Amino acid sequence: MKAFELLLQERAPHNVAAGAITDNSRYEIKNLHALNEYNPHADRIYTTGTLPAQVNLLSNSRYQLMINSSGAGYSRWNNIAVTRWRQDLTSDTGGLFIYLRDVNTGHYWSAGYQPACVPLRDYEARFTQAYAEFRYRHTELDVVNTICISPEDDIELRCFKITNHSHKKRTLELTTYAEVVITRQ
Repeated sequence: MKAFELLLQERAPHNVAAGAITDNSRYEIKNLHALNEYNPHADRIYTTGTLPAQVNLLSNSRYQLMINSSGAGYSRWNNIAVTRWRQDLTSDTGGLFIYLRDVNTGHYWSAGYQPACVPLRDYEARFTQAYAEFRYRHTELDVVNTICISPEDDIELRCFKITNHSHKKRTLELTTYAEVVITRQ
């Protein structure tokens, strides 16, 4: 927890001056959604992690994340690949993955459909302009994995929530895996 303590201290962005939020109506194209309004049609929900995967792109202009509806993807920072990306739609195995394992049974699965490809009940990949979220139920556990890019710092934030709906104590191991490259594509 000490390593992530600074992430818990929310602060105002330092590169935005007070009162810098302006009326963007002069940039609007007539008869389209207003720039200052929330657009519920921008949210996309997919209920399968199998191919063909749908894609969500998140960025703060320096750090970019491409993630698809199966949970695979890649990260880049200033045109430098952070995680491996392969142009092979059939493998779909790049990105940062979270594995979960039930210590008592030895059963394992992943936070998204990829890379374990275990069938997950009520699977849902929700893509918005600000974040990607994966939800499902597996062995009486509700799992929610929310991923976003910090607008101020060049980091990828992942919030992971597990709710146990069974009447027994569960012991889980979480393991993260990424093929880190830190080089040009």
